[in-house]
Amino acid sequence: MDARLADLVILDANPLDDIRHTNTVRYVMKNGRLYDGDTLDELWPERRPAALPLQDDPPPTLKAGVRE
Repeated sequence: MDARLADLVILDANPLDDIRHTNTVRYVMKNGRLYDGDTLDELWPERRPAALPLQDDPPPTLKAGVRE
């Protein structure tokens, strides 16, 4: 699930107070399903674990910003 395509994102803190609060995602709603913001487990309408692991890719070999 891609959070950029969410219908609704519920945060723990107000991003108008500090833009860093956009990292405090509590819940995500997409297509009528409610997900936990940390694990992406479905909470409603049916409780079930996330369908895919969050990341299976190995860490990148290039350092950030470095291109060869």
